[in-house]
Amino acid sequence: MLTTVLGVLSLAFASPAAAEWVRVETPHFVVFGQAGEKTTREMAAEFERFREAIARVMPAAKGASPVPTMVVVFRDQRSFAPFAPRFNDRPIKLDGYFQGTETDNTIALSLEKRESALRVVFHEYTHLVVAGAARGLPAWLNEGLAEYYSTFQLRDDGRGAITGRAILSHLQLLNTRTLLPLDELLSVERDSPLYNEGERRSVFYAQSWALVHMLMSGEPSLSEQLAQYVRVTAGGTPARDAWRQVFGSFDAIGLLKSYVRRETMQGFSFRFDERIRPAPAVTSAASPSEVEAVLGMLLRNIDPAEAETRLRRAAALSPPSALAHSMLGFVRADDAGADAEELLLRAAADRRDWLAQYYTAAGLAHLAAGSPLRPDARGIEAARSALGVVMQARPDLAHAHALMAYVADPEDAVLSAARARAMAPGRPDYVYLEAQLRSNLGEFATARALLAPLLTPSWSVDIRNRARTLMGQIVADEKAREDPPAPQTTTPPRASGDELQIDGLRPARTFAAYRELRAGESRLEGTLHRIECARSGAVTLQVRADGALQRFTATALREIDFITYRDDQRG
Repeated sequence: MLTTVLGVLSLAFASPAAAEWVRVETPHFVVFGQAGEKTTREMAAEFERFREAIARVMPAAKGASPVPTMVVVFRDQRSFAPFAPRFNDRPIKLDGYFQGTETDNTIALSLEKRESALRVVFHEYTHLVVAGAARGLPAWLNEGLAEYYSTFQLRDDGRGAITGRAILSHLQLLNTRTLLPLDELLSVERDSPLYNEGERRSVFYAQSWALVHMLMSGEPSLSEQLAQYVRVTAGGTPARDAWRQVFGSFDAIGLLKSYVRRETMQGFSFRFDERIRPAPAVTSAASPSEVEAVLGMLLRNIDPAEAETRLRRAAALSPPSALAHSMLGFVRADDAGADAEELLLRAAADRRDWLAQYYTAAGLAHLAAGSPLRPDARGIEAARSALGVVMQARPDLAHAHALMAYVADPEDAVLSAARARAMAPGRPDYVYLEAQLRSNLGEFATARALLAPLLTPSWSVDIRNRARTLMGQIVADEKAREDPPAPQTTTPPRASGDELQIDGLRPARTFAAYRELRAGESRLEGTLHRIECARSGAVTLQVRADGALQRFTATALREIDFITYRDDQRG
């Protein structure tokens, strides 16, 4: 479930510094609003009641989201456009969007087309819910369920709800296009061309929604069989094999063609034993610095340079804001900026805002996780103290416990990682974290047992590969402890500095050894940030080193040599 939502209602074009904003806090949301207390409270209440209703509809998904979620709501498309995702430097025409990271979630929408915008929000929210309730769902079912619940509407003043309402745009498309064959629909994965190609992607979404709708709301209802299908696929059975196992020779496409041509479609109505009441809310003034910082965070993955400009402007505004300093410090820590720790320590001194303390702790934990700018004892203690504030305010925030694992003493770190994993079983990174910590303490059998389930087909290839790599590392560590290698008589060449860190948890057994530079060559060691491909064929690599981005351009991709020292990477 959503743990925290920041909503920003931009209802004028004045700068944030000149506008009057309010901050409304409910049990699961933090809403920043420019539209006055009444409208801001209404928006917070709508999200709060949806959160409660969907938890009643899907009992398996009652757990809280492991990270805070920020929702930014604009009055119209004009005010929303500067913060919308871009393609070829132009805003994409959207009513809303969702972005998720391991640290937080962000939802942004325009109120100009409120119903379609909320459909986007509810669609993405359903993905969060489903991810916590059932893993490894086929793409068609994941998207079909999200579209089905995206039409959610509360009824009778919170005493009931309806979902599965007809989506006219989907019906129009399905009645004018050829439906995908069943095997093709069932086999689509997130890296499939069909999932990412414009018009065919629209057909995939529409047909996935229609098939879920027919199974759940058609007559007779096949919702029990669909639930069985979910269990079978979660156990690792491929989507097509699971379909044949559960539904047999059921002519789904033939029936679906008739279903989408019906004059009426029946939704699904819920009645609740208890009315969903408006959540209690506390209103306070929001400073211009806080509002500017929230808008800056919205741009992190859209325009990083503009995001940092806004965050620096927010941090410079008076009165000073702990939220602005924490968000700027968090972004600078992610970029290995030399000023990150100073900004985060400044934010840590003001313990009144748990959200500022969360970003403070996240930034300091990031620095502790293998960064060359590792915080000193003062920074570690500040992170622990900040997380104490967060856990007191939001005890169900799993990621706070995961962050504690990076800054706590070894024994306490294991307990924190285990707690995070138990609170959010859908987060495999918490499994990696606990397994590595237990391996560090010599608990190799427990570490292997934690990783073993991630090697099954019910998890994605990337997750299985990472689990396999870590499993091999743990096995090697165990063998090395049982049979330590003979001391070396010569020291191999290595880069200067401390030993490399894996996730900031233990020294690695690898080191950098480069060939001698040739005439006209230079060397830069850093992190590959982005690859840009021009229409001319030129390729530009953006490399982050020493806190700054540097660009290297070749006239063609063939002029660049990519070398890997991992045996699980090819191509």
